[in-house]
Amino acid sequence: MCPTATARTASRVLPFGVPQLHVGTDICHVARVYAILKKARPASPLSSSISSPSSSPPPTQTTASRFIRRVLTPSEVDALGSPRTPPSPSPSQASTTMSAHTAVALLARGASVSDLVSETAETAETSVETSPLWRAAQYLASRFAAKEAAIKAHPHLPGLTLQDVRIARRPASQQTGGISRTGDAIATGDDVVRRRNANSGPPLAYVRVYSLETDDGIVEQEARISISHDGEYATAVCLGVEHPL
Repeated sequence: MCPTATARTASRVLPFGVPQLHVGTDICHVARVYAILKKARPASPLSSSISSPSSSPPPTQTTASRFIRRVLTPSEVDALGSPRTPPSPSPSQASTTMSAHTAVALLARGASVSDLVSETAETAETSVETSPLWRAAQYLASRFAAKEAAIKAHPHLPGLTLQDVRIARRPASQQTGGISRTGDAIATGDDVVRRRNANSGPPLAYVRVYSLETDDGIVEQEARISISHDGEYATAVCLGVEHPL
């Protein structure tokens, strides 16, 4: 009697055709990131905090700024731009006009929650998910998930941390293939060009690896990622490749 299909065992297993490819995925709860950012204590003064060089720590550290600089690399913080004036004093206007990039940039430089939007507007139940702080939390949650996914997609590179992974959009000039020698074209040029280029292509992960082929021994490996949001969650998937160094 022939065994049924469910009872049969395979006589052999066909190996995965491209063993150099690895997949990683991660999910991050936006509300948890929001709660961390909400703890931001006032920086004094705001004007000096946000006018300092973007690559330097803010004069007064806050819970939010420390968290942001733990998740984002210095070049990622720099690529957010350099806002030098506080947002509009109108809470309703700030809630509708301030981008996630601006909110994260302000918080990274030591701004407090009250610097982004008034306490009344921020605590209103109907306005939380439209507030600049929530948009900043979504942005950071997606970056956190993308970096964790990238780390999982590179099991052949042990010891990777969030600071070893950079998430950036490929500039239009690089859409047809290849990356710049610096691997950081988004962080070059003035803020206007930088932000225009930063929104020109799909997000990519650049994983820092060490190689004997460069003078400083450091190169970046490009990886493909996909980021998605659904309610209070941000998810990311990364496709990494194992390159011989």
